[in-house]
Amino acid sequence: MKAASIKQLKEALDTSSNTEVILLCLKLLKYKKENKELASYHLFYANTEHEYIADVKDMLSTMFLDVNTKNAYFAKKSIRKIVRTCAKYIKYSTEKTTAIDLLIFVCNQMKTLPEYLAKNNQIVNIYSVQVKKIKALVEALHEDLQYDFEQQIKAL
Repeated sequence: MKAASIKQLKEALDTSSNTEVILLCLKLLKYKKENKELASYHLFYANTEHEYIADVKDMLSTMFLDVNTKNAYFAKKSIRKIVRTCAKYIKYSTEKTTAIDLLIFVCNQMKTLPEYLAKNNQIVNIYSVQVKKIKALVEALHEDLQYDFEQQIKAL
């Protein structure tokens, strides 16, 4: 079966009734966790971005508490998982400031790791990639917002 284009799907949804669209949405939500998370964001957090950021930061901070700091290999794997999770939640929000806030939070948490992990080349590379992402996102913002975030970037 060949998937229809977005335009064709949009036209089909326009001709469908509200109940049909709701049933289709519920079917989509049943199959993938990411679909549920995206729907949850749009239904509960789209108007309160600061609450969304706070919830994601809480979740990421608990993930950082679970990082195995006894072994650099396992610490690296945990940090990569945290970065992937952060990227997933950034994807749900359309605001660039949310992405910057969450990435800065991850970098600040990475700075709190023990000294021997902070000197690990692979972890340093993960950190530097996140800083590059932050700088790229900041450049796309308005000048007033850029100045505010530049101060936070300098602290990194």
